[in-house]
Amino acid sequence: MNPDQLQVFSDKAAKLGLDVHLEISSTRKEDFDQVIAIARANAIIATALFVLGGYLADRFDTRKLIPLGLIGTGGLGLYLATFPGFDKLLIVFCLLAVCADCIYWPALLKAVRNLGEKNEQGRMFGFLEGGRGIVDTLVAFSALGVFVAMGSGEAGLKSAIVFYSLVDITAGIVTWFLLRDSKGSPVVKKEVGASGISGLLEAIRIPGIWLVSLNVFMVYIVYCGLTYFIPYLKDIYELPVALVGAYGIINQYFLKILGGPAGGYMAGSLPQVLWC
Repeated sequence: MNPDQLQVFSDKAAKLGLDVHLEISSTRKEDFDQVIAIARANAIIATALFVLGGYLADRFDTRKLIPLGLIGTGGLGLYLATFPGFDKLLIVFCLLAVCADCIYWPALLKAVRNLGEKNEQGRMFGFLEGGRGIVDTLVAFSALGVFVAMGSGEAGLKSAIVFYSLVDITAGIVTWFLLRDSKGSPVVKKEVGASGISGLLEAIRIPGIWLVSLNVFMVYIVYCGLTYFIPYLKDIYELPVALVGAYGIINQYFLKILGGPAGGYMAGSLPQVLWC
């Protein structure tokens, strides 16, 4: 039966008072190819623009960059909730990489770094992760509630996307009024011939940079691998979507509340070995 025939069957069952759950998912190769193309484009642009994002964060006020990234992400989310076609989806996810990974994230890291002295950076970023865990858990459970309340189907998904988008836009407006202008550090006179490129080349010659990068890379392998456990619970164990969503929220967000501050405390208190 094709999707239209299945829908007709479901409607007839509903009229007869039968409790039939109808779930339609595409298994066409072209649909999989489109999803992979969107994910690949988003990842490539986000990775390439991280360097540019650091450049922007160093040269522009974080009070402007952070709200711009949040409101831009929220606006794109509102358009995403209209379920546009593949070509427009591709553009939306590319622009999401620009707003979130190029504009917002580096500016956020700079703003947090400026909150404390050099010996307080571990605690600052630890509390950042802890705070993100609290906010992410609350927002994600709220979005899950919206999704379930709207029927756990297309309307629920659209409502959840709109909810997330409005949260981003609201956060962007609030940060515009709460953040202070970042005047930046005093300009240090550089030697003749020094530039951003030379500074980058100097940084990649530091062994500690590679050690930290490898550590982050390995952590993200585990982090990304855990996301596959969520569809595994749904498809193999056939758990309800809402229950699987709750597990994903606890696994990805709630544990940050404990792990973030604990990791930050250890980073700031335990002896450190720096490779220079």
